[in-house]
Amino acid sequence: MSRACKFLLGVCVGANLAAGLVAHCLLYSLTGKLPILQKGRARLAAPDEAVAKLRALGERVMERLHG
Repeated sequence: MSRACKFLLGVCVGANLAAGLVAHCLLYSLTGKLPILQKGRARLAAPDEAVAKLRALGERVMERLHG
């Protein structure tokens, strides 16, 4: 792959990551809620609920890893 193609690919990936971050920040600032995935669909949840879901996910992963 040429340097120009790698550069353009890097710019596109960087722009998409930045746009996603800006979209999440804007959504939070407008609604006070965070987007989370639940059963394949996105929904808005309060920050406390999102933290609880992340902790539960972490506990499930640790249980699978450590038996």
